[in-house]
Amino acid sequence: MKNNLENVHVIIYSRKMLNIAISLLKNEGQTVSRDIVEDYYKGCNILQYLDFDGYPPDFDLYRTVFEENNSQEITLTQLIELVISSQDKQMVMIGDWVYTELINHPENGFSVMKIDNQYAADLLNIADSPQKIKILDPDLVEELRKGFL
Repeated sequence: MKNNLENVHVIIYSRKMLNIAISLLKNEGQTVSRDIVEDYYKGCNILQYLDFDGYPPDFDLYRTVFEENNSQEITLTQLIELVISSQDKQMVMIGDWVYTELINHPENGFSVMKIDNQYAADLLNIADSPQKIKILDPDLVEELRKGFL
């Protein structure tokens, strides 16, 4: 099985390692749970990326590995390499539905929108975009739309 963000985890051995992980992940535009440091002091030391239905995807610390994804332990360096390689593949195009939120200010909310022009796609595709993006499945967007009506 090929490793991806959903099927790997990293064991955090110290507060210094946690700080490095947070810094590296944020520098790569990833969302990190607000309570990650508090979770560390509560005994959680397994860094994992989870995408629960109804919640924005993020990295957080847990006490146990979520096994439904057959998660494999990797190093922090390998995790950052996976993050970078997964970002290389995600290019926004006209017609895509995207989830966006500001990298440094997730508390300001998020948006879901359909990209209808090349200018909008180009803004989201720039290397140092201040927004975290995730391309959404059109069927999921339609389900959500129907659920709100």
